[in-house]
Order: sequence, then C-alpha cells, then structure tokens
Amino acid sequence: MLKIGHVLLLEDVNQKEGDTYKCKVVDLDADTIWIDLPKNMITERTKLLKTSTKLTAQVIIEENNLYLFHTEVLGKANKEIPMLCLHNPGKEEMKKIQRRQFVRIETAIDLSLSFPQSQLRFASISKNFSAGGCAVLLPDGILLKEKEVGEGIFVLPMQDGSFHYLQLPFVVKRIWKKDNLTFASVQFSDVEEYDERHITRFCFERQLAYKKKGLLKK
Repeated sequence: MLKIGHVLLLEDVNQKEGDTYKCKVVDLDADTIWIDLPKNMITERTKLLKTSTKLTAQVIIEENNLYLFHTEVLGKANKEIPMLCLHNPGKEEMKKIQRRQFVRIETAIDLSLSFPQSQLRFASISKNFSAGGCAVLLPDGILLKEKEVGEGIFVLPMQDGSFHYLQLPFVVKRIWKKDNLTFASVQFSDVEEYDERHITRFCFERQLAYKKKGLLKK
C-alpha cells in the first residue's frame, strides 16, 4: 500500500498549533518507514524530529485516495542520506479520508453552470472548493433558488500544469451575501469515482501549497 517515493505530510499531535512537515518515503518494511529529513512547509527548513514524537501523517496512495494514519519517531540514521525512522502501522491502521471529510479550500476556479428548469446558463468563478461542493460567485442579475438542481463544468488547474474538466451535477443549498457580493453554495451529487480522485488530488495539492505559503490555518 505505502511505497517508496510517496510524499507524507506530518504534524505533531501534541502541538495544537504545530507546523506541518513534508517528507518522502525512502525505505520501508513491515514495521518501519524510513523518511528523508522533514521540511517545514512554511520555512522550508529541515527538522530533526525527536525520538518518541507522536505524529499524524497524510499520504495519497491507490489512485489518488487520501489516507491518514498515526505514527511516531523511532530513531534516526545516516546512510546514503540522513533519515528518520517512523513506526509503520500497517494497512489496517490507515484510514481513508472520505471526500466529504476533506478540507474545503479557499480558491477561485473557472466554472460554467446551467439550470434546465430556469434555463439559466452562466460562467463564473468559485469562492471555495471541496469534494462535497463549492461556493459560486453569482453574476449581477442572476437569481437562483435554493434546492434548484443544475449541472456544471469545473476546471481544475493541477500542479503539473494540466487541467481537468469535471462535469458534475449539483443542487443549490444556500444563497448568501458577503461584501455586497452574492454567492450560491452548491452540493455535488452522484460524483463518479474517477472525478472524485481528481478532486481529492486538487484539494490535496492546494492544501500543501497553502501550507507552504503559510496561508492555511488549522
């Protein structure tokens, strides 16, 4: 399940406002995970975590599914590179994060929405985005109703420079205003597994990038 080369995001469970660290799996066996020295997501400085430090780890494996597991630092070693040794809890202790549990990211992506019943169609941007839905900025003159159903095309810009175009059905859950702007919260419905994997990857990449810039608070 976990493989050499996978990227881990680590957080100290005993620090409520602790930093997030990025590292890579360089070796592993049934009981241990060897990682390169973790880098602070904000400062990019390496961190030699102390032995017995308890951590939570996030990793994307198995076709872009996000998993979380608990581990702790067992020790350190200098082989080809300086490394830390973590406890390997095994596949049974890795919890798959369901898409509706995943973080909602404040981000503006291009989208186009259509509503068969009211025959409305318009292009706009999102205020935020998650695997469960998003908030959409409504252009002037666009009037929607709660519980109205529609379909949208959502453009996800990925970290590698590619774009994924998702065609997703949704239902309008709430209409609200902020700073003289009108937004609609929409909830995705009947999302295919293929699309769900791309959404998870997109949110994970944005979360990682925001933490690196110090823009994402816990």
